[in-house]
Amino acid sequence: TTYTVAVINTSGCTSTVSKAVTVTVNDVPATPSISHSVSLTFCKGGSVTLSVTHEGGNTYQWYSKGVVIDGALSNTYLVTNQAVGSTSYTVAVINTSGCTSTVSDALTVTVNDVPATPSISHSGSLTFCAGGSVTLSVTHVSGNTYQWYSKGVVIGGALSNTYLVTNQALGSTSYTVAVINTSGCTS
Repeated sequence: TTYTVAVINTSGCTSTVSKAVTVTVNDVPATPSISHSVSLTFCKGGSVTLSVTHEGGNTYQWYSKGVVIDGALSNTYLVTNQAVGSTSYTVAVINTSGCTSTVSDALTVTVNDVPATPSISHSGSLTFCAGGSVTLSVTHVSGNTYQWYSKGVVIGGALSNTYLVTNQALGSTSYTVAVINTSGCTS
């Protein structure tokens, strides 16, 4: 829109109309809505890609807990290496006119801790005669479950923090165990 002005003095005389000034108002982008590639809750070491619809020429600014994420200017943002706990993410769109949208609603990403690698202890000798046995165990933490493996293969039903090795074929067999915490994260 073009604007001009004239001055009218106290005697009622009017000046020449000023040179025109043009004011341009550019549209503000719509508030973006963030979508995500996988669950927003995952175990440490996992990741999730957050994204908004890309429109040609637009740039984007991502925020973590309301603070600018330096260099996060794409329509997608990969959340990885986030500390254990919950963090909120938002984004704003900047169009080719330099107008910035309202910041999006926040999405909260929760990263759960992975249990420490267990250390197996044993109740007796790891070498014994046919018909003997040994109990393998790891420290029990309330709420955790366990999965035992023989030669890297799941031992069906071996879900306790202890495992009794008996009736093993002659020779050596390796045993391992993984801990699954209440968040479903596996050591």
